[in-house]
Amino acid sequence: MEDDKLEIGDMTPLTVSGAENCLYLIPACESANATPTVIMSSNVGPGTPMPAWNNRWRGIGSVTRAADPDGVRDVVEKHADLLVTLSERYEGVEWDGNNWVGKWRDLEDDMELAPFHRDLEDVATYWEASDWYDCIGNADAAMEAFRECSEDIDAAAASEVELAAREGALLREGDVRKALVWYAEEWLEKHSDPEADEEGDARSRELAVAWRKQA
Repeated sequence: MEDDKLEIGDMTPLTVSGAENCLYLIPACESANATPTVIMSSNVGPGTPMPAWNNRWRGIGSVTRAADPDGVRDVVEKHADLLVTLSERYEGVEWDGNNWVGKWRDLEDDMELAPFHRDLEDVATYWEASDWYDCIGNADAAMEAFRECSEDIDAAAASEVELAAREGALLREGDVRKALVWYAEEWLEKHSDPEADEEGDARSRELAVAWRKQA
């Protein structure tokens, strides 16, 4: 998003294990487009961008790797006026003997950022598909629960994402797709002999075979 006051970069967090996703406020004079800017900088393990290390960018918070990007963006937009005000407290750089480091006035920003931090903490997060389906149990129970799903695995995954959203949970279609394939393969391994199928297994087999072919 871009408006007259604040530019907001990509708010998509890095989702790999160990990722740190930090938000930085870049004052207008340090920004490429001369507009106060909020960006997300992500890395695995500890690490700080050099401008932030030298205090030319201001760290304003962080989110987990499961945070909803749209939710993070909404929080930044909600507090845009505050963030612009904070960016105006940047007074340029001074030489500290080793580097040109940023100078800010009124560094009690953390108190002012408290509402922003609370809203960041409330941002919805994505579930791991394995956690979401943990309550189902084994492959037999899972395939029985999925009997109304489409044999098109992409359509089935999309439907499951929509169903979870109605219950207040965020799932990624790619993760759900992998879960469906895993359950299908587990079911087929356990029921390797079609002749031994019990009443009601036909639909589970249809889905499992179809989904495995689309893996």
